[in-house]
Amino acid sequence: MPDLLDAAVAAFLGDDGASLHTTTGVDPLPDDADEPPIRDARERLEAYDSLVTDDGTVLLPLHGTDSAELTGEYVEYRPSGLAPSYVYHDASKGKQARLDPGAIGDTTLGWQLRFWTGAFEPSTEPTYVGKSDAESAVRADPVRTMDADERAAFADELVGTVEELRERDREDTREMLAERGYRHVCRTEGGIRETIYTGQRVTDSDGTVDVFTIPEEDDQRRFDIPGEHGIYPDSEVLLLPNPDASNVWVDVDDTPFPAEARVATVDDGAVGLSFFEDRGPGSAELRRYLRDDRAVFSVLALLNGVPYDRERAGIQAVRDSPEKWDVLTGQRPLGFTPEFTVDLDTELALNEFQETAAKRALRARDVYCIHGPPGTGKTRTLMAVVQQAVADGQRVLACAHSNQAVDNLLVGASSLADPDPGTLHAMAVDDDREEIDIHRVGHTESELIEERYTEGVVAGADVVGATTSMASQFDADEFDIAVLDEATQASIPASTIPYACAERLVLAGDHKQLPPFASDELQQREVEVSLFEHLLETYDDGVRTMLRRQYRMHEDIVAFPNRAFYDGDLETAERNREWTIDGMDSLVAYDIAEGEERTSGKSYRNPAEAEIVAEEVAELRERGVAQSDIGVITPYTGQIGCIQNALADRDVRTRGIKVNTVDSFQGSERAVILLSLVRSNDRNASGFLTFGDEGKRRLNVSLTRAKRRLVVVGDWETLGTVGDHQSPEESCADVYAALGDALSLRRPSIQGPSQ
Repeated sequence: MPDLLDAAVAAFLGDDGASLHTTTGVDPLPDDADEPPIRDARERLEAYDSLVTDDGTVLLPLHGTDSAELTGEYVEYRPSGLAPSYVYHDASKGKQARLDPGAIGDTTLGWQLRFWTGAFEPSTEPTYVGKSDAESAVRADPVRTMDADERAAFADELVGTVEELRERDREDTREMLAERGYRHVCRTEGGIRETIYTGQRVTDSDGTVDVFTIPEEDDQRRFDIPGEHGIYPDSEVLLLPNPDASNVWVDVDDTPFPAEARVATVDDGAVGLSFFEDRGPGSAELRRYLRDDRAVFSVLALLNGVPYDRERAGIQAVRDSPEKWDVLTGQRPLGFTPEFTVDLDTELALNEFQETAAKRALRARDVYCIHGPPGTGKTRTLMAVVQQAVADGQRVLACAHSNQAVDNLLVGASSLADPDPGTLHAMAVDDDREEIDIHRVGHTESELIEERYTEGVVAGADVVGATTSMASQFDADEFDIAVLDEATQASIPASTIPYACAERLVLAGDHKQLPPFASDELQQREVEVSLFEHLLETYDDGVRTMLRRQYRMHEDIVAFPNRAFYDGDLETAERNREWTIDGMDSLVAYDIAEGEERTSGKSYRNPAEAEIVAEEVAELRERGVAQSDIGVITPYTGQIGCIQNALADRDVRTRGIKVNTVDSFQGSERAVILLSLVRSNDRNASGFLTFGDEGKRRLNVSLTRAKRRLVVVGDWETLGTVGDHQSPEESCADVYAALGDALSLRRPSIQGPSQ
């Protein structure tokens, strides 16, 4: 960030006596002087909103002819009128005079703007550097500017990403049907288990469709097919014979099934399907099977394309806004209003990092990123931004990628009887405050929100809560500001939706944790970059503030993640610096060789590690640690059941302890976390645990869920050695090796079965 320019603008704004430059004439530059690029100076200065008037005139402060000291005068750049021009006061004529933009650079007036271009450096530091309040003139300069071809390719890439995810979604369901069967697909994705073919119908919009009807029941009740079965108009479905209800076409491989179709109509108890001609046989070939009145068909949800359509619309809406598309492609600096334009008045207790982040976010005229590592209070900081924006009379869109995260933004841990202090809900029910109207659109997982914030008119609400997808219902720039929590878990296409419907966007997240779409134990996927991370790659540090004080973990627990993932920038608050569970060590690690087994579902388990975890849990329970304070995480789904079985064999109650994957636990915390890493073999194969940058992020999530005690169980030889199938450049085994070196490893006597 250009400190000289920031300081100069701050000093200029603090000079109440600044005036239009007055002279009796403008002299040409000496022959030996290099003409400064005045356009660069103007573009850099117009990034400061405080230097731009309502009609678009830009005030350009002048420095001395021989130094960068300010003169107290300025020239004006006026883009409107008959032709753009630079304006000063000509004392000899007693009126304003104009200079053509192409001529000012070759004058002594242009020479007094050279230090703002970035192409000239003053020989001595001006007196205002370090003395003025530089915070009043923050800006962010692009470090990567796309040319026209790159902009077009970037747009195509975003659309391509949406279509790739759309097809991946289809393929996942197809594989699920092949591996798990129709009942599993119907239960997890949606579907109608039994329908009968009742012929064709001609529709106005879709032509001829094939109709499948749910068999009538005695009570003749009405069917809510979308609500009960998850089958919606325009969604894609799979049609196949129900093997439990049909006894025809035993060898389905010799038939066109499963056939894929679009849902054209949804009526009471019936769906009309339009089959895809390009994905198999058309309806004509299918019909000879469909007309067999012995057949019963299952209609299974294949794809709900609405979220992907919304993302494509979001991309197009941002492209249709030249200013926003310029931001995403790094065409210009990002500007901020002066510090005095923001009065942050909140009952939330903010530390200095949170306060700086909130103020800068409120001052941003385009976008701003709040980098919140685990436990640093990013959601609290966003809450302060929302509260102040509402107090300033602005409409706010509160967004996140998931319903749970949106609910948390609105009500936090509030209940009907007990508002969580500092939340938007607490503001709304505070009789001493001015009334605030909150409305939640879409599905909510909170009974409190369901009862209080789902009725009423959305257009009149001060704060509207919605997922990124549900924000598609709003018009362009309908909101003054949108805040996007957990922004690093939302893709760029998904994030364009709230950006399109708000004038400014504030994003909060942690790009050092898992990205929007990560690899899993079955397949490696290319890492998807979030808009948050894209902005950090496009602009300098002026686009973000990092929250540096963490309030979650014991200092020993955070020590390695701080060094390995956050460049040592985190500090630990006093309250949690030394907290423990019943005086137990805060960080424990076991080194256990072998025990890895392949499960039937292509995952992995390690009974030996599960026994260690169960023993640790049993000791915690005997010490009186509540089940709700204990969490067990593992990268592999196959290990979940293995650990649950080991826990069930203990003589203490453990059924209330959450056992889940690392990826599912992102965003959660427990007083105690037990981590089982599973992999142990003589090939040093660690699977997706050591997939480059993504492996580091998953490890970071694993190590930063615990507050008072973290127990890590793994084979450090396997984890810390580059696998036979990997190159050092592809692997993050070195990070595991460093972690193993940093831990005091215990070698337990309990051993599971060998491979």
